[in-house]
Amino acid sequence: MTINTGSATSASTQFALTILNLVNPVTVGTYGTFLIETQDENNAVIDQGVGNAVDVVSDTYGYEVSKV
Repeated sequence: MTINTGSATSASTQFALTILNLVNPVTVGTYGTFLIETQDENNAVIDQGVGNAVDVVSDTYGYEVSKV
Protein backbone atom coordinates (compact mmCIF):
# COMPACT_ATOMS: atom_id res chain seq x y z
CA MET A 1 0.00 0.00 0.00
CA THR A 2 1.35 3.41 -0.88
CA ILE A 3 -0.07 6.63 0.51
CA ASN A 4 0.78 9.96 -1.05
CA THR A 5 -0.37 13.16 0.67
CA GLY A 6 -0.24 14.96 -2.67
CA SER A 7 1.63 18.00 -1.39
CA ALA A 8 4.70 18.96 0.56
CA THR A 9 4.39 18.85 4.34
CA SER A 10 6.64 20.30 6.97
CA ALA A 11 8.68 18.21 9.38
CA SER A 12 6.79 16.89 12.42
CA THR A 13 3.44 17.02 10.60
CA GLN A 14 1.27 14.22 11.96
CA PHE A 15 -1.05 12.11 9.84
CA ALA A 16 -3.89 9.81 10.80
CA LEU A 17 -4.36 6.68 8.72
CA THR A 18 -7.60 4.70 8.63
CA ILE A 19 -7.76 1.46 6.68
CA LEU A 20 -11.27 0.23 5.88
CA ASN A 21 -12.58 -3.21 4.91
CA LEU A 22 -9.98 -5.27 6.75
CA VAL A 23 -11.03 -8.83 7.53
CA ASN A 24 -9.46 -11.65 9.51
CA PRO A 25 -7.77 -14.43 7.54
CA VAL A 26 -9.81 -17.63 7.19
CA THR A 27 -7.36 -19.61 9.33
CA VAL A 28 -5.67 -18.88 12.65
CA GLY A 29 -1.91 -18.37 12.75
CA THR A 30 0.86 -15.82 12.62
CA TYR A 31 0.83 -13.45 9.69
CA GLY A 32 3.59 -11.36 8.24
CA THR A 33 5.74 -8.58 9.42
CA PHE A 34 5.11 -5.12 8.13
CA LEU A 35 7.61 -2.70 6.65
CA ILE A 36 6.82 0.93 7.32
CA GLU A 37 8.81 3.49 5.37
CA THR A 38 8.74 7.23 4.75
CA GLN A 39 10.25 8.73 1.62
CA ASP A 40 10.93 12.15 0.22
CA GLU A 41 9.64 13.44 -3.12
CA ASN A 42 12.48 11.63 -4.91
CA ASN A 43 11.61 8.29 -3.25
CA ALA A 44 14.71 8.40 -1.06
CA VAL A 45 14.11 6.67 2.28
CA ILE A 46 13.85 9.08 5.22
CA ASP A 47 13.00 6.55 7.95
CA GLN A 48 11.93 2.93 8.13
CA GLY A 49 10.94 0.24 10.60
CA VAL A 50 9.51 -3.25 10.77
CA GLY A 51 6.26 -3.96 12.58
CA ASN A 52 5.75 -7.16 14.53
CA ALA A 53 3.89 -10.14 13.13
CA VAL A 54 0.18 -10.40 13.92
CA ASP A 55 -1.22 -13.48 15.68
CA VAL A 56 -4.80 -14.39 14.78
CA VAL A 57 -5.95 -16.64 17.63
CA SER A 58 -9.58 -17.18 16.67
CA ASP A 59 -11.28 -17.51 13.33
CA THR A 60 -14.64 -16.46 14.80
CA TYR A 61 -15.84 -13.08 15.96
CA GLY A 62 -15.35 -12.20 19.62
CA TYR A 63 -18.87 -10.88 20.01
CA GLU A 64 -22.41 -11.88 19.23
CA VAL A 65 -25.20 -9.65 18.00
CA SER A 66 -28.80 -10.68 18.47
CA LYS A 67 -31.91 -8.95 17.22
CA VAL A 68 -35.11 -9.10 19.27
